[in-house]
Amino acid sequence: MIGYPFLWAAGGDAVVYDPDTEQWRASFASAAGITAMEYYLRLATEPWQDASGRSQRGYAQRDGDWGHLWSDGKIGMRMDYLSQQNMGGRYDPNLYGFAPSPAALPGKVAVKSIAA
Repeated sequence: MIGYPFLWAAGGDAVVYDPDTEQWRASFASAAGITAMEYYLRLATEPWQDASGRSQRGYAQRDGDWGHLWSDGKIGMRMDYLSQQNMGGRYDPNLYGFAPSPAALPGKVAVKSIAA
């Protein structure tokens, strides 16, 4: 899910463990989840004007053809997870840079480590 980095940046998590019931439960319906969704909706729908004065909506690609646009060099930033598949030669480090995801809250960085 593309929204996880925004959820983490807002201080939330996708699931939480309840030691009383010894069960995991989804935790999207939280203040952090609302903050993350509002930020994502802003990225996708906020009105603005381009350099020629045309009205535009959103700053993000929302259709299913982004793969071709990425390959053609028409997208400047892409959110992806680091994995063996994409770090094992898929991305040339001479051509691509890696950075933390934009944060939903000032002063926060969307980085989450998973303990093994």
